[in-house]
Amino acid sequence: MSATPPSTKELFTLLQKKSKDKCKFSLSCEEGHTKHIWQSLIKTEAHLKLFYELMKRTLDSLIEKRYSDFDAQTTTNCCHGIAIFVRRLILETMELDLEEIKAYFQNPLDNSIESVPGVFVDLISLYTLTFITEVAPSRGRICYPKKLKKLTPSGTDFCQHLVKKLQVNFSILITKKYSEFLKNIEQEMEICGAPIKMWGKYVGRQFLREDNRGKIYASSLFSMQVAIAQIIQSKSKIAFVNDVINDKENKRVNREVYLLQGNGVDKFISLDVNENADIKEPVIVFSGCSNTDRENSNNNSLSLKSWMLDFPSLVLAGETHYPQFPKVKDSDFDFSPILPEEPILQTILERHRKVEGVSAKNPSLLCFTHIFPASLKQVLDVLREINIQALPDTLIPSILR
Repeated sequence: MSATPPSTKELFTLLQKKSKDKCKFSLSCEEGHTKHIWQSLIKTEAHLKLFYELMKRTLDSLIEKRYSDFDAQTTTNCCHGIAIFVRRLILETMELDLEEIKAYFQNPLDNSIESVPGVFVDLISLYTLTFITEVAPSRGRICYPKKLKKLTPSGTDFCQHLVKKLQVNFSILITKKYSEFLKNIEQEMEICGAPIKMWGKYVGRQFLREDNRGKIYASSLFSMQVAIAQIIQSKSKIAFVNDVINDKENKRVNREVYLLQGNGVDKFISLDVNENADIKEPVIVFSGCSNTDRENSNNNSLSLKSWMLDFPSLVLAGETHYPQFPKVKDSDFDFSPILPEEPILQTILERHRKVEGVSAKNPSLLCFTHIFPASLKQVLDVLREINIQALPDTLIPSILR
């Protein structure tokens, strides 16, 4: 006779207990990074209603497998770290009955934030930063904190303070995560021809930079190599999405999707998904676009397929043309790129810099523009042309061209 499944309350208790019992590599011991922010800022009934409205929307996104709703904008260059973080948070929720949890919190004023497990609070915070983000053709992703007032009349100051604190918190958290990832990766594992410990040296504390708002930044180029290694070692699934844009018409003429998975050792392998695949599984999406004319679109596809066996090199080639640190409103901030002292890294970077067609100014092969979380369902809906818009559109902001 099978055991009676635990109630939602018991599952909450189990989840909270796991945070104390699990080993350091597990995300459960890391949950609840943003709970203190909400607890310190919520002062009124309107604030509490906003939190639970965002929780309801968060649960809806999880239930409906819209994980791109957790693509938080922190105004730093840590989208790859955010995507890994979200993936691991979502994996923690997959054993729970989300519909039952949603029903349990139907009346928000009967519950306190303290009763909500930290893993959900962090997902709510990530949803919040995604909800307020809009895309402008000229500048890319822009945050509008006042958008939260459309949900409940929470006050402009509350919305702005909340967003600022969440963004600073995640910028610090994710930047520090790269060093934590590094500790759990086989140090001799090679990425693009060099040991990961060599790449990882440049995400160490002495190479991080802080702006006048308290946000902390790691080099996009070097943290990306650590992220790639972590994805490979954890056997995570990734989707590589290329929006093919017609040069003359400036319209998307095709959307190509490739599914890969880390082999746990040193590379990605092509992935064929069968009918029994778990569509709830979180996937990390590498999104980009290529400019071409209709006559050359097939040749472009063939060129990209040849890169699939060496996907990390394609990513690195793009990174050599991308700013390592973003422009921020701080006259004292150091925007200059980190130049590695190791000859082998210098040679690798110089070789990848020569790859053509991978920059915002010349995306004739592919220009990666963003990395974000999604569900396998979202990816398959695009791949099988069930819903071509299940994943966000790719955009190269005109400011980068």
